[in-house]
Amino acid sequence: MSGSVGEGFRTVYQTTKRLNWFPGHMAKGLKQIKDNLNQVNLVVEVRDARVPFSSINAEFEKINQEM
Repeated sequence: MSGSVGEGFRTVYQTTKRLNWFPGHMAKGLKQIKDNLNQVNLVVEVRDARVPFSSINAEFEKINQEM
């Protein structure tokens, strides 16, 4: 294998459905965090070590900066 992408692999994922990457339970959790953040002294954020930068939640970052 030379490391190039074979013809069997797709380079584009086409769909007609809207993909929702932020389900309701995540929005509810962030709201609970925001409502209770003034009651804590320390925040420990645990990220996926396999993808530490792409597993950042931008909404959580905003809430944490407001603290």
